[in-house]
Amino acid sequence: MSVDLKNLRKVMDEQLFTETRFTDEQKQQVINKLKIPTKRSVMVPRAVGVLLSAIILFIGVYFTQQEFRSAGSVQQQPQFTLTAEEQQIYHAFNETFDQQVLAGLEPMSVAKLYIEASANQDHDMMYALYTDREEWIAWSEEEDKEHREIVNDSAEDIYTYFQHFNDGVFHQTSEYEGTVEFEAAENRDIPSIFNLIQNENGIWQVAFMPIQ
Repeated sequence: MSVDLKNLRKVMDEQLFTETRFTDEQKQQVINKLKIPTKRSVMVPRAVGVLLSAIILFIGVYFTQQEFRSAGSVQQQPQFTLTAEEQQIYHAFNETFDQQVLAGLEPMSVAKLYIEASANQDHDMMYALYTDREEWIAWSEEEDKEHREIVNDSAEDIYTYFQHFNDGVFHQTSEYEGTVEFEAAENRDIPSIFNLIQNENGIWQVAFMPIQ
């Protein structure tokens, strides 16, 4: 609201009522009451407040975007995972080591069971997944138990190395041999090979020392 003080004096000088006129003292009292702070005293703090609010809003939006991008980049990282069916087969086979549990299972899935067992340091299951073709057996289970302490790869190391394995491709290289070609995380320019062997019952198993 704005008040024209000059015109106000003029109005008060005119006779508003037939019997009464404003005295000079009364005029000044009215004017004093109507005076308001100048725009400068009001607008300066308001401008500073608006500027600070804008800065805070910008900072908030910036860091929110950074967190979103960071979260998005993490989610986009490939990970080694078992499917729900593979998890069920993993637990079923780990209870009995019955080769028939693996019957009809794709070679890629058999390889993933071995990788999961390796990450879990489950050496008994790892050995049970090795081929039982006599000409391909490299060492006995007793010998395997004697040297298990030298295997010290952590689960994190194993999952990192095989993080692209789910995108691997299986190639059957002979009547009963096959390989999964995948990109190892440590050197993605050179494909890595995971070797599998089909036993006499048509069940795919893991070759001894499967990684090349």
